[in-house]
Amino acid sequence: MRQKIGIVANTSWNLYNFRLPLIQELNQFYEVCIIAPEDESTNYWKTEGYSFIALHHLSRKGKNPWQDILLSRELFRILKRNQIQLVLLYTIKPNIYGSIAAYLAQVPCICTVTGLGYSFLNNNIVSRLAHFLYRASFRLSDMVIFQNQDDKELFLQKKLVQQSKAFIVRGSGIDCKRFVISNKLTQSEPFIFLFVGRLLYDKGIIEFLEAIRLFELGKCEAWIVGDIDRDNPSAISEASLHSYENDSRFKFFGHCNDVEKIMREADVVVLPSYREGLPRVMLEALALAKPVIATDVPGCRDTVLDGINGFLCQVKDSADLHLKMKKMMACTEEERRLMGMQGRALAEREFDVPVINSFYLSHIQQFLADF
Repeated sequence: MRQKIGIVANTSWNLYNFRLPLIQELNQFYEVCIIAPEDESTNYWKTEGYSFIALHHLSRKGKNPWQDILLSRELFRILKRNQIQLVLLYTIKPNIYGSIAAYLAQVPCICTVTGLGYSFLNNNIVSRLAHFLYRASFRLSDMVIFQNQDDKELFLQKKLVQQSKAFIVRGSGIDCKRFVISNKLTQSEPFIFLFVGRLLYDKGIIEFLEAIRLFELGKCEAWIVGDIDRDNPSAISEASLHSYENDSRFKFFGHCNDVEKIMREADVVVLPSYREGLPRVMLEALALAKPVIATDVPGCRDTVLDGINGFLCQVKDSADLHLKMKKMMACTEEERRLMGMQGRALAEREFDVPVINSFYLSHIQQFLADF
């Protein structure tokens, strides 16, 4: 009988979109149980033969402590009832309440901090509560993985995690065999800057829109892929977008299932975020050999070698972002092509799926060796 691994996240879609290559590889050696709330991706797990266990008490943005206690109890019962022998935890609430459940169930757990989110970008009571919960739960976990050095150092500095438990893995990985180099060879008219992400203030969407507005009409277009995340306190309002919607420089796609197709048509991918774990959109851009512009902040700067595969700009500074956009447009097509190829080489060297998966597999094997 194969050993059993549980994998928990705040949505089924999250595991499908970010963890599928790892889950597929783990499934070759272990029985994998997907544990998450049901959503549009749930059917994939069921049709592909994975064991799927629905979570009923996980509210991503909920602040009801009783609901979170019920989540921890629900996870504890799932781990015991299904005889899970090791659990991987992703996203904030699974990391915190899953660590407690795993400790009580005497199941080893590996937490992955995929980003610090709104609570870490603001110094308020919510942030202080998040620090307390991380500190308490990570004392109970067996291993905590961060996606960039800055996040790891911050947790160590605030004594939220022990040095012996803290490791770095460079994101969720990108399948360089699937994301083949873009075959777009010539610049489009007008020049296309692409933003992909939820329309949140802390993703830098306003800076992106304002930087584009500094260009003359006809010089470039801004393509925006993503929806307003109404449950997020950093979400921009529909009224904020209204003044941009009738401007010919902006094209809003909303949520798209085929971002890769749109990205192939863009000239440059831009992410002016205030902070990231290791942004998936940047990994896809690197794999497709697209030049990039991103803010000089944790997570984003890990994907940009300034002046080599793109440019770094100042955070919360639309004027500086505009200057870097102008600088990119002033490059020749050959210069941008070489930038893209440098980005592709970076993706293959540091972010390719086999590199990421091998780390998880080696440590999972160590944890399960005694079973």
